[in-house]
Order: sequence, then C-alpha cells, then structure tokens
Amino acid sequence: GLSFENANQLVKSKAESSLIGKKVFLTLTKLREINVFILGNAKFPGLYTLSGNSSVLSALNAAGGIDENGSYRNITHKRKNDTIGNFDLYDALIFGNILFNTQLRDGDVIIVNPAMSEASISGGVGREAIYEIYEEDTLADLIKYAGGITSSGQSSNVVIRRNNLTSNLENLVLPENFSNTKLLNGDSVRVGLFKPKSQKTFTVEIKGQVNKPGTYNIDDGEKLSSVIRRAGGYKKNAYPLGGKLFRESLLKKLGKANNKPIETVKKINSFFDLEK
Repeated sequence: GLSFENANQLVKSKAESSLIGKKVFLTLTKLREINVFILGNAKFPGLYTLSGNSSVLSALNAAGGIDENGSYRNITHKRKNDTIGNFDLYDALIFGNILFNTQLRDGDVIIVNPAMSEASISGGVGREAIYEIYEEDTLADLIKYAGGITSSGQSSNVVIRRNNLTSNLENLVLPENFSNTKLLNGDSVRVGLFKPKSQKTFTVEIKGQVNKPGTYNIDDGEKLSSVIRRAGGYKKNAYPLGGKLFRESLLKKLGKANNKPIETVKKINSFFDLEK
C-alpha cells in the first residue's frame, strides 16, 4: 500500500542498518494491472483493465469519454464504498492542470454523474460553447471558461439573456459587475464584436407564438429561420403557415407610392410559410 518512494525509503533504512557499508535501492521492473469500474454517463461504461499508474483521466479515455448527458465537472472516485474525491475535468481541459493526486487502485469505481446546470456564451470570446456551471459561478467565471474576451470583443457590450420564457429582456452587464452577476441554468451570454464604423447594425422584432419574443440583432444575410431558432423556436400552439413578415423599408416605399400612411399599407400582406 506504500508509494514507490516510501517503499524505497523503508527498505533502505531497514537493510542499511543491518548491512553496514552497503547501499540499497529498489528498481521497478514491471507495473501490475488493475481492474477499475467506470459507471454512469460514460460512453462505454463497464469494467476496464488498466495499467497500475493510471489516473482518472486515462480511465475515462479508455471508456470512450463522457456521453452527451454526463458531467465534466462532477466525477466521483470511490474505493471500498467510500468517496475518495470528486474531480472537475475543466481543471485539465481548460486550464491545463493535469495533476491528479489520487492514483487508481484495483477495484476502484469511477462514476460520471449527470451534467450540472449549463450556460452558453458566444460572440467575442476565445471558445464559443455551452459550459457547465456551479451554483456559485458568475459571469466572470463563464468568460474565463470561454478563454476570455478576444481583441475583437467588446467588454462594454456584454448582454445576458435569462432563461425565462415569459420574458424577452436582455440585460447589459458592465465589466465591473461581471464578478457579481450570478448565472442561472439556461442563461445565454453574448459578447459584442467591434464592427467597422461604416457597417450598420440591423435588428428584427419577432412577436407571437415563439418562446422568446423580442428584438434581435442580425448579421447581413441571416435567414429568418435563424432568428426563430434564437427566439427559442415555436410554441406548441404555433401555426408556422400563418406567419406574417413586415419589412419597414418596403412599407415606406409603398406608402409613398400610394400616398397612404404606413399603417394602411401594413394591411397589404399575405400569409407565408415561416419554415421556408
């Protein structure tokens, strides 16, 4: 049960005390194999035979990694029904801290627990993605997981949309409040990007039977279907074939041509299929 270093010291102290003038040392010629159970949300759970110097990370790699419902931040290591520790793989995968102090032993169990709460971040950050978050995580932590704000990102233009289907509010968060803004499951964060001064910002407003109605910034050439997805998709009672599109620039032209106010011209619309 000793580490190699401690075993070496023990043998040296015992032998050299009785063998006067002799120097004693140990060498390791072969590592024994160990059996480790990998359970829970691994891609291929089961019993694996591994090298004696294997770590939790190498064991998970043998099991094919973590499945789409598993947690990268809550992995339990058990030995003889006792919990040895819980591992957060973000330490290794994001921050490069690959030191695992607890070595695996024969009969150990590794459990990949279900994924925790999640928040997404996009825009001017190093790694756009959906990240698992602890209850105490803040906006500053999420930005850190995403590799920080890039040189083209705008720290003064960070918007957070809460996961609340009854609200369409987007809150601008100032840099000095990043570490004070707690995250909730399903939050969506967008970091603005610097744009040339000559480039216009376009917005579109979406109303009716979508989960998150509101006003959204759009990129040049972006499709209506993309905006609908960003708005949380259709509600269950939505009728996609009955959508109406109002384009302000065309309405103004029609209004001038017919010498009619825009409110009257808005009535000149036909239904269309939003899914197309």
